[in-house]
Amino acid sequence: MFRVLAASLLLLGTTVLADERATPKLAAPTGWRGETIKLPPGFARDMKLTGSEYVRFAPGMMNPKSDTFFCYVFVFEIQSAPDLTEAVLTEEFLKYYRGLCKAVLRGEKPVVDPSEFSLELQQAESDAKPATGAKVADQAMQYTGILNW
Repeated sequence: MFRVLAASLLLLGTTVLADERATPKLAAPTGWRGETIKLPPGFARDMKLTGSEYVRFAPGMMNPKSDTFFCYVFVFEIQSAPDLTEAVLTEEFLKYYRGLCKAVLRGEKPVVDPSEFSLELQQAESDAKPATGAKVADQAMQYTGILNW
């Protein structure tokens, strides 16, 4: 079984939602490559979240011998402000990773059953101070999690 430590930043700020020209910057070290895809992605069309995903991949992402094998970070920029409870996030991320697994493996070895995936999320504490007068919905929520597959 693989264990993947996944971190994501879900943007819920009204500034981002109100201004379609606002594009989150996802900085990455030199040598990391990136891409932007539409949510829901083609491999997980059953996701309810809509918007954009910004992904950055470590140079050794696809090399099992690399110390950065399967290392990446992503940000979801969500178009609407859904009620993102821990249960909703868990469900959406499981749809995402189950679909990703099926798309990448295409039935080849190793044989993995995505229905057996589980995810434990935990809201991360942020060092950032809320802006004066900001509402909870105006703040970014950060979660860390462990995906078992």
